[in-house]
Amino acid sequence: MNCETRPVRELDSRRTRPEQLSRFSWLLLALCLVGAPGEAQTIEEAIELHLAGHLDQALEAYRAVASATESSDPAVAAAAHTNACLIRMNRSEYESALELCEAALRLRRRIDDSPRLARTLNNLGLTLQNLGRYEESRDRFLEALEINRQSGDALSSAQNLGNLSGLAIQAGNYGDALERIAQVIALTDAHAEAEWRTSQRRIAFLNRGVVLEKLGAFRAALASYRHALAEEGAVEPGLEALLKVNLGVVYRNLGDPVRALELFEEAAAAYRRLDQPSGLSNALLNIALARHLNLEEPAAAELAYREALELARRAGDRPEEIQDLFYLASLLLEQGRLDEAEELFDGALSVAEASGSAEGRWSALTGLGRTAAARNQPAAAARLFERALDVIEEVRAELAPESYRADFFGDKRGVFEAAVQAVIDLHRREPDAGHDAEAFRLVQRAKARELLDALGEERAGGPRSSAEIAGGLESDLIVEFFVAERDLVRWTLDRGGLRMHIVGPASPVLATVVRVHRALSGGRAPAPAELERLAEELLGSLELPADGALHIAPDGALRYLAFELLPWPAGEEQTVLDHLPVDYLPSASALSASPPGPRPALQAVALANPRLSSGGPAPLPAELIAARFGLRDLPAAEEELASLERWLGGPNLLLRGEDATKRAFRDAVRDGARVVHLATHAVIDERPGR
Repeated sequence: MNCETRPVRELDSRRTRPEQLSRFSWLLLALCLVGAPGEAQTIEEAIELHLAGHLDQALEAYRAVASATESSDPAVAAAAHTNACLIRMNRSEYESALELCEAALRLRRRIDDSPRLARTLNNLGLTLQNLGRYEESRDRFLEALEINRQSGDALSSAQNLGNLSGLAIQAGNYGDALERIAQVIALTDAHAEAEWRTSQRRIAFLNRGVVLEKLGAFRAALASYRHALAEEGAVEPGLEALLKVNLGVVYRNLGDPVRALELFEEAAAAYRRLDQPSGLSNALLNIALARHLNLEEPAAAELAYREALELARRAGDRPEEIQDLFYLASLLLEQGRLDEAEELFDGALSVAEASGSAEGRWSALTGLGRTAAARNQPAAAARLFERALDVIEEVRAELAPESYRADFFGDKRGVFEAAVQAVIDLHRREPDAGHDAEAFRLVQRAKARELLDALGEERAGGPRSSAEIAGGLESDLIVEFFVAERDLVRWTLDRGGLRMHIVGPASPVLATVVRVHRALSGGRAPAPAELERLAEELLGSLELPADGALHIAPDGALRYLAFELLPWPAGEEQTVLDHLPVDYLPSASALSASPPGPRPALQAVALANPRLSSGGPAPLPAELIAARFGLRDLPAAEEELASLERWLGGPNLLLRGEDATKRAFRDAVRDGARVVHLATHAVIDERPGR
């Protein structure tokens, strides 16, 4: 689960004092009131108490005003209810806030005052969001947005869109969140002279950073946060604290937990000063994560988790409660406290299902699956992991643009590893029950998805069953590997069907592969004994075809192994390559992703020296990589295209510079080409799951 960051959410505003601002938002004060002079004086007195920070007295004054004016002047009563709702919300007293905002909305609907109706809808949406009632919250935000768009109120529209993006982040709908954020940025571009432009752009880039974190694109997230900081103007205290938390999350994920912990503790101190329980809960959660996952201080981590959970529950902050429950349960699971862990995972799932949080659902289901696995209940674990994967697929399917899908899916690799391991454990118990085919299906679902996200679904096709793949084979042999949580597993597939072999614990095999790779990359010959050991472990007991080809779908560190160099299993002083042609696949499904067809119309599709900078305010992933590694233009690469055309003839499609985009390349190769030539930089991402 990667849900420790928080988006920014805004209340509508026209007048604020910086020291009064909440962690999310501007403070709404309904000052344009109507009514008798005595009533106006009373509401003004309540507002003065509110602005002066005398919140208990202000609440009492608002209650008295609302009671006195509900029949005679519903506009004044609605203003009183609205401002009282904001006090309760800023105190994280969401149930009380809900009652007040709903009372304000009933009154607003009775009078012809669309702008204030929109603001009340917006604030009610925030209250519902904090209570985890996401669908109702979204309906209120959308109604407010429609009113503000019709009236031409750009600031309020930007705030509504910002709140919709924050809601989508918490619900796990990252594609929708990115779309809303883009709309906010477009609005700020269209109102370049507006006073509110800077604040709205800052919030948009901060929320964009949160989405990128959720997708595992941490360096892109860091760039987005830096862009938020680069906007002109002072940062209000609550937003500054939130930004420190989110920056800390990036540093922790990039391997600097000490700097992260400093930022989390600074944010926690700020939230204590501001008396914001939900923000403090989130800061404490991140302190706990750093101590738990990075600094190995479980006792201190548990205390911080429990304090964070108590604060979230006291505030009625359901999204925060889901996170606190999940991470505390994960710590207890590691310590073998299975009953306590299961109870907390169940609680997280219940809250997530009630609130519609997709991230909370898959995380809690994964935790319950791991608990079942720890109890040696692989059948129950496998069912729970499958349910978690279904939710992950739902979220992935709606992500746009497609370039974000690979980061998102790679970050969930651990769920597949756990699911495959559970099925392998079942196979050990019931070797004839078809669990080998079930594990293969899961592997295709995981590995074929990586190809889909890299090439585009329309080109790559989907995961295929062993029967579908075997039907297209002649004399060839496919060997598929997968690194599960504990075991390395091998499947072989030919026209005779599917066979699974549990190689054994993955760690020692992969360590040998790494040593061989280091020797080769350093220009040294690998130790013959290590090559022989790998040949025995990876290809032993395997009947290699007398003719045809050997297709290998490696996994993890096995992708660095040149299988061609392994000794031929028959004991001859020859290698595999001396006997068979060898090629490599992302997965067995990829071999049949492009069925045979007519000869391609193009002789070659070539791409050279693509543009490294977008020139826009939000850097592209390739732009961030280019900056990090100091990559420069490759003018000589374009000369390769001229040589290619001379050698191969035509017809060809040659993509250079600004024309050499990922989308253009995908479109070009959709109908096939005899030769595909890439002349560009390449950066290998060696993080786990990539």
